[in-house]
Amino acid sequence: MLVLGATGTVGLIAALVAKSAGAQMLGLARDSQKNRDLLNQAGIRAIFDDGGGSVTSQLKEAAPQGITLVIDSLWGSYPDDLPAY
Repeated sequence: MLVLGATGTVGLIAALVAKSAGAQMLGLARDSQKNRDLLNQAGIRAIFDDGGGSVTSQLKEAAPQGITLVIDSLWGSYPDDLPAY
């Protein structure tokens, strides 16, 4: 599962629900120590900085089998190349 806007309220709740269901989670958020700590506590195993540039290659490396579910609390402001993956 990939959570877009992972440090927001919707993203964190989605991560906690998915964690309780045993899902493996990735998160898209600004990369900072505060965010890394918060997302680690929520059970998100990798953070990808959405501060610019492409994250598609990083996502493919972290989840080579693909991503089954995307939780989007950003309302369409995610990277342009993400839907291609």
